Amino acid sequence: MCVLFYYVRPNGRCECKEWRDQQDGSIAPSIDARIEQLRRYGLKVLNTEMMCRVKAKKPSERIPGLYELRHRGKKWRIVIIHSGSLDAFVLLCGWRKSQRVQPEDVEHARMLAREYLSSTAESEGRLICL
Repeated sequence: MCVLFYYVRPNGRCECKEWRDQQDGSIAPSIDARIEQLRRYGLKVLNTEMMCRVKAKKPSERIPGLYELRHRGKKWRIVIIHSGSLDAFVLLCGWRKSQRVQPEDVEHARMLAREYLSSTAESEGRLICL
């Protein structure tokens, strides 16, 4: 079993949880099922239809441990980062996919990952265990 956390930003917002809680019955069950699969199997689901690394156009944009949990049929994404120090996944943000690539959503996820990595979220208690 893998430990999962929601990331709480310095401003107190928990974007991934807020996004998940706003989803209706047409996709909420698929989100919960994918999260449960991630909890159960962890990195074993990497490079499957369920989870892949977040790609970067330039090497300088690449963030180690940054992944996308996804459901192609329901067209949603959750960006997560693997925390080696916690040996856990931290859920950063989510969105419904409306086009092939959504650069603004991907860039926002990268910004949240950089914010998390540069913060002391772990020691400040800004993680919510799922």
